[in-house]
Amino acid sequence: MTRSWVSTCCRKQLAAGNPCDDLSSKEYGSKGPGFHHWHKTGVTDWRQTTTITHLPAGVQDMLQVIKKYIMYGIVIFAVYLLLAYHYIYVGGKDIRFLKKDHLNLKYSFFSIQSKQPEYIMKIDVLRDAGIGDILVDIGMISEEQKLDLEQKFDYE
Repeated sequence: MTRSWVSTCCRKQLAAGNPCDDLSSKEYGSKGPGFHHWHKTGVTDWRQTTTITHLPAGVQDMLQVIKKYIMYGIVIFAVYLLLAYHYIYVGGKDIRFLKKDHLNLKYSFFSIQSKQPEYIMKIDVLRDAGIGDILVDIGMISEEQKLDLEQKFDYE
């Protein structure tokens, strides 16, 4: 590490997690106090290294707008996932996903625990999405039973 330009008082303040303004301006160089302070001492004080106060006001405003749009995008994506998939709780930590035919909230969350296969397959929305394949995968019904139940409820 290079020679430290920080006074004893400033070292104590940095060790306590407080910012230090004890350096004279001639020691900063052209990049400002945050750069040399962190670079020369090896102390990583996030308050001095992550601030964006040195940016022009227009750039700061633009960054705020970008952050807002990113948050909007995350919220819109979460709502889309809620509307586009059925989340089927099988038991334990096992959750299966089924793609919906249309964006809606019908049976977005559904548990098949303690339910009879006939009751589950009777629900048109879930049957059309393919819940019969999940029932076969977990061993609740066989492939033949799935086909029989699908035929039975498709004609009702």
